[in-house]
Amino acid sequence: MAKAIGDLLAAAARAADPATTAGMDATFQFVAEGEDGGVWSVRVCDNRVEVAEAATEEPDIVLTASADVWRSILTGSSAGRDALLQGALTLQGDVTLAMQLERVFGL
Repeated sequence: MAKAIGDLLAAAARAADPATTAGMDATFQFVAEGEDGGVWSVRVCDNRVEVAEAATEEPDIVLTASADVWRSILTGSSAGRDALLQGALTLQGDVTLAMQLERVFGL
């Protein structure tokens, strides 16, 4: 059975090094399309990372991919940068925050 996107995001949030989130104040919205899809908000603020299975009204960046692509990125089978370059991942909003994902979550 495939791992749930929300569980994978929560695991990434728990593994985030607080030193990498110092000074950050951002809300990332992850959209997984298709079967097993959904919307999750990840809030990074005050050296904390919180995940909620819900959309947020004003995310700083929205990252959209299929559920399969998210699973691949979140399990380390592929890199978010590669998915973006291949067009499998799209970004809307403050694109500079996408670079922070690699530093904070290893995506």
